[in-house]
Amino acid sequence: MIETVFENQDLPAGERFECWRDMACESHSPHDIRTEHTADFPATMRLLRLGPLQLSAYGCPPVQAVRSRKHIARSDPEVVHLSCVVRGRMVLSDGAQEAVGAPGGLLLFSSSRPYQGHREAASGAVKAVDLVIPHSLLPLHGGFAGRCLPRRLHGSPEVGRLLVQLITHLSTSATDYGPEEGTRLGAAALDLAAVLVAETSGSSAGVPPEVRESVLLKRARSFILRNLGDPELDPSTVAAAHHVSLRSLQRLFQQQGTTVAAFIRGQRLEHARRELEDPRLSTQPIRAVAARWGYLRPGDFTRAFCAAYGLPPRDYRALSLGDQAGAPR
Repeated sequence: MIETVFENQDLPAGERFECWRDMACESHSPHDIRTEHTADFPATMRLLRLGPLQLSAYGCPPVQAVRSRKHIARSDPEVVHLSCVVRGRMVLSDGAQEAVGAPGGLLLFSSSRPYQGHREAASGAVKAVDLVIPHSLLPLHGGFAGRCLPRRLHGSPEVGRLLVQLITHLSTSATDYGPEEGTRLGAAALDLAAVLVAETSGSSAGVPPEVRESVLLKRARSFILRNLGDPELDPSTVAAAHHVSLRSLQRLFQQQGTTVAAFIRGQRLEHARRELEDPRLSTQPIRAVAARWGYLRPGDFTRAFCAAYGLPPRDYRALSLGDQAGAPR
């Protein structure tokens, strides 16, 4: 994954703000940035390429920003910024309406629309992650793009949560992925953003069916992972929670080479396996581990574990913890 990291702590204190401001304008679009902290402005910025998207993560003292019609006439990359506040608060306005973002919230604004705003924190640095997306890749009909930005996104809470989790994770773990993985992760972020923007703007019909299916699959997987400990979790429960037929849900998972039931079973066993390998849990009864991941009958867990890993859970734990202690296999 292509990454650019900017840190200004090695610069003289009086030069830090100007250098960071120039970097921010160059990497995004021209706008005026002001602050009351020009005497010392410790700040960071990380830029990641995710295919046609760019991810920008930054931390800095409170700032005010203005993008005017003159700035737009001078240079307009025709992108939208989907901004996630990590720490502090962000307020954006076009003079007629105001959008406020708190931690975990998502704000949408466009390089083609004038705006003014400020990023603030009660103490310490403001932190945020911006996903920069070309206009052409989002279902932005004219009225929404022209009159309704900046805007706080308020579509499906689950889709919003998935998008926030993805972009904040990428902002701190970029070195874990190569260029091809970065492109795929960018495509996943774009699918989630497209559905969220469409739901907010009321133009869901403009989202391609394959994008809707991709997001539904991500939502279903996320729901399963959050509910693995529920012994009642099964394919019908997942389908009902997402208001789709079981047949439609099965088709999505079959396209990935698995089934809903197999995915649930595999994730339960994998989480249990990790706990059996954990020395900190070595005194915990195996039946407690099994119950935590949805197996109320120890015999069912033992049979499923043996089928997946070739050993009973007790033997697997002994072998694994013995290896960690340096004992021969």
